[in-house]
Amino acid sequence: MKDDMAYHIETANQKGWIAFDGVNTETMEANIGFLQRMKKENLLDYVLVAQDSGWYNVGEPKGGNFKDYNCIITKFIPLLKQNGFTQTELDKFFVNNPAKAFTVKVRRN
Repeated sequence: MKDDMAYHIETANQKGWIAFDGVNTETMEANIGFLQRMKKENLLDYVLVAQDSGWYNVGEPKGGNFKDYNCIITKFIPLLKQNGFTQTELDKFFVNNPAKAFTVKVRRN
């Protein structure tokens, strides 16, 4: 996660996708802050949210600490709502924007 919000804002202003990845219990507050800033800048149409989960880290005993696969659903979305994000905004992050970002467009000459 890059902490330089100026970079995110500049990229989104140029209609580039901004992905806040790695949402987990340790990063939820930081991600809320990033999303609030993008909301303030009226750039939520260019935001994607995802989580990296699992537990296997080479060299750590038993592969390291398990990161819950349900964090976004059970913890992050309720926290977003508590911080003033609407259902329409949640739909942008988790439904509409991914559909736009991953749509393959065919160009015909």
